[in-house]
Amino acid sequence: MSRLPPVSFYRYRPRRRLILFSHEHLAHMGGPCYLLIEEPLPADAVALSHGTDAQALGGHVALTPAVAPRKRISGPPCTDNFQVAQFHFDGDTWQSVEQCYQACKFLKTTAHGASGRQRIQRMLPFAGETDHNHGMRVWREGARADLRSDWDAVKIEVMLRICRAKLLANEDLRRELLGTGDVQITGAPSTSWTGRTGNGYSWTSWNGRIQTLLREELRQQAAGDPPSELYANLRKQFDEYMATEGGSEHPLPGD
Repeated sequence: MSRLPPVSFYRYRPRRRLILFSHEHLAHMGGPCYLLIEEPLPADAVALSHGTDAQALGGHVALTPAVAPRKRISGPPCTDNFQVAQFHFDGDTWQSVEQCYQACKFLKTTAHGASGRQRIQRMLPFAGETDHNHGMRVWREGARADLRSDWDAVKIEVMLRICRAKLLANEDLRRELLGTGDVQITGAPSTSWTGRTGNGYSWTSWNGRIQTLLREELRQQAAGDPPSELYANLRKQFDEYMATEGGSEHPLPGD
């Protein structure tokens, strides 16, 4: 009989495959997003462009500015979903985005769901417990949840709403996020999933989009500006994701 690879957690989701999480995978969950910073180029840096460009110029080689290399640096703590920073959302007080997100997998309109949600909501950080360890503790509890039937469709919108609530409750975190300016944000290594459509998705991508969209919201609110093109494009991506994955079947947390 074949042996399964060593794992720290198994989960079976109805109508889904068995999902295996390795120790290495779990160790890298959580943490702030990354900022992609352009590094300066020498003033005379150029790149050679061949092929069609050269043909268009009568066979001559065209010189075009080189693309500036980018380095990845750790973003501010406010972009970490495991960060312990208390806020209020959907009728309860939460210690972190991760805690609230895991609890929202349950439907609070059912007795079983309300009990599961409350169990996670009561999981306060232990004395001396790191944000990461608390985040992993609530993640493990949420990974055993009987998911609401539309969870794959609504999970990104739910995460967006929770991250927004955290920022609204903590002025210092709003300043941190705004302090990133226009730098591109991408998520840290995290989990991936396959939606009911068969499309593959990753929190590494979506966490970066969530922080970028919220930064645009904060910037526009502070300046009194109308929604930017970037904000409109991002908001469209969130709406299209939910519609593509079947839409909501139950009220959303925060409604």
